[in-house]
Amino acid sequence: MRIENKKIGMVLGVYILSIMFFLQSFHMIKDSGLFPRFISGIIIFLNTLYLLEIYRGKDESKKNKKDEIVYKKLYVMIFLSAVYILVVPFLGYFISTIIYMVISMNSLGVKNKKIIILVSIASALVIYLCFSILLKVHIPVSFLGI
Repeated sequence: MRIENKKIGMVLGVYILSIMFFLQSFHMIKDSGLFPRFISGIIIFLNTLYLLEIYRGKDESKKNKKDEIVYKKLYVMIFLSAVYILVVPFLGYFISTIIYMVISMNSLGVKNKKIIILVSIASALVIYLCFSILLKVHIPVSFLGI
């Protein structure tokens, strides 16, 4: 498959996701959908600029070994994110987020194990505390109550 076809496929995927987010934002309470609509609009605009660059031939990237590695990492991250979304209701936010971050950081090539573990636990904890304690948002818990 030519690289331009892959890029156009990615652009179409981004359009589909952005439009889905944009349409879902109308189902939110009162003005809470304004920010998602704004972000979706920016993504659609930037995606259109990128599509124009591809068609004009100004996209200078050549197909090489690095492009294949980037695409493989992208597909791995999409797969891991889908599995994460499916696992959160069963394992809870905290456990599944730490596992997801450890696996994703390893797959993206982070070598330092201390950094992987510290960043995974710290960011899961900070996000949990911000949403659960400060914003009083319900966070999914596991069967263990964590």
